[in-house]
Amino acid sequence: MGDLGNAYARLIPSKDTKVIVHCRTGHQASQTFFVLRNLLGYSNVLWYDGGWSEWAARPDLPLEHTR
Repeated sequence: MGDLGNAYARLIPSKDTKVIVHCRTGHQASQTFFVLRNLLGYSNVLWYDGGWSEWAARPDLPLEHTR
């Protein structure tokens, strides 16, 4: 499986677990989506392509503030 596969296996319980990847603008998340789906075989991966910049700009979408 390799180092990358082992690292994801420690974070994601199974290859069927729902995973939603996102980043600030959606570009970096596309790489993670590709790796998880096409190289590592995770079957339930979703990609929020708008990213945090789009989500945070919409006052109608929920936000949770943490310290």
